[in-house]
Amino acid sequence: VKRVEISGRDRPQTMVLKKNGTQIKGVFSQEDLPVTLDIGPEFKIYHSRMDLIYCETGYRPVGQVILINEARDARLYIEKDPTGKPFGVLSRMSSSSPFHGILQAEDHIVSINNQIPDFESKEDSYEKACEALFEDKAIPYIVLGVRRGDQSLQFTVVDLSSQTGGAGG
Repeated sequence: VKRVEISGRDRPQTMVLKKNGTQIKGVFSQEDLPVTLDIGPEFKIYHSRMDLIYCETGYRPVGQVILINEARDARLYIEKDPTGKPFGVLSRMSSSSPFHGILQAEDHIVSINNQIPDFESKEDSYEKACEALFEDKAIPYIVLGVRRGDQSLQFTVVDLSSQTGGAGG
């Protein structure tokens, strides 16, 4: 995508200009756009008050941040197909999970750290990303791309203990 333009009217029209010159037009369906400043408060802008949004080249929104205290808290239950291989759909969500109320059963994980996962192998699966985050400390966070119905969502999983200098820090 080269540019996204949202015109702020009663039914905000969105135009996505792709790098190859093609355009996609549609209606901006989210009523409020959540905004978090580097310094200052979080707030929402009602869609009819938006006129145009500019982002730097290569900008990717963080999405919702999920803070995890330890590796077992980051566990997700992924459905398996009839042959027993996971295919990326969440099967359940424990009420004690940090993901509860954020991710939902039937959400489909479509990307992990901006790559399409191969759930049949461990090489680029969510499990492998968790190992790197909590054991090797090779990555600072995990970015999940999730499809929920016709919505695309992004969630960032952060190891809270590494951000605070250890558990209880």
